[in-house]
Amino acid sequence: MRPLPEERHPPIPLARDLAVVTIPDGKVDKLPAGTIVQVTQTLGTSYTVKTDRGAKYRIAGEDGDAVGMPRLSATRIEPAGESQKDLEAAARKALGRVFDPEIPVDIVNLGLVHELKLERKEDGWHATVRMGLTSPGCGMGDVLVRDVEQALRSIPGVAFVDAKVVLFPVWNPHTMMSEAAKLKLGLL
Repeated sequence: MRPLPEERHPPIPLARDLAVVTIPDGKVDKLPAGTIVQVTQTLGTSYTVKTDRGAKYRIAGEDGDAVGMPRLSATRIEPAGESQKDLEAAARKALGRVFDPEIPVDIVNLGLVHELKLERKEDGWHATVRMGLTSPGCGMGDVLVRDVEQALRSIPGVAFVDAKVVLFPVWNPHTMMSEAAKLKLGLL
């Protein structure tokens, strides 16, 4: 896969101390105010930035103002109706707003969502998601699981989300990605 061009944003000093997630290991860290960062990806509800030393971090969308960008937040997704089919369409749309922090393609088009089940229970809809990662050793799994949970909870009526990373099937970009994703990433 050829490297993707990074978004063109000028380097900027952080306006305040920020809690961040390190990429690719997914650990929580802190960057002090004044750290020079450059936004490299703005998708979904977070920003990916890199420092002048090349380290990459994920910044919560609500902290966008600290890097000179708008604040991002999850938006509510309304199903077209109350049927399971309507809810499944809303769930796919919600998952389409969850992005890998290094690849500008959502997890659905990357082919990472292996299973999505919705079941109506007394307290509302219960969603089950089983998903893979682009690399078995990727440390961002827990971060993506939280993003999936947040995205699905943005749908009215969803009462419970059980999202987990599974190791099989192993991700294969040639067989699992959508044609649109392959085109965006230069694989076609």
